Amino acid sequence: MEDILTDMLKPLLLTFIRGLVFGVPLVVLGITFWLLSLPLRRRERARLFLDLLEMGVNDGHTPERAIIEVSGSRDSTLGALFHRLAKHVQSGLRLDEALKRVPRLLPPQVVAMLAAGAEVGDVRRVLPACQQTLNDALSQTRGALNYLAI
Repeated sequence: MEDILTDMLKPLLLTFIRGLVFGVPLVVLGITFWLLSLPLRRRERARLFLDLLEMGVNDGHTPERAIIEVSGSRDSTLGALFHRLAKHVQSGLRLDEALKRVPRLLPPQVVAMLAAGAEVGDVRRVLPACQQTLNDALSQTRGALNYLAI
């Protein structure tokens, strides 16, 4: 009877050990990649946000109206934080106030520049500086990734 149980457990034990040997490193690599690419993904979302905001303002809409219209598309590319921002704007908050309530949507420097643009009354004037800030962050992130790769 013990021989039958031992014969049945050996393949299960070997499969479990193989899973640990090959699975754990793959999971660790996946988590590492996810963490390292997080700043790049955040930057890309911010760039998309600024592009959409610029298009809306160039079409003659207020920044708040542009955000609401884009959010109406229910596009998942923009992420849940963007749609949360749109809900704050729909509730009557100005752009700078709504951005303060969704702190991880954009980098703090970009939020500060957009707040300054909203205070002046022309967000369009600060958009090039916001985009330049994101380009600077990209080069810093790439440098950090190259450093880690070495």
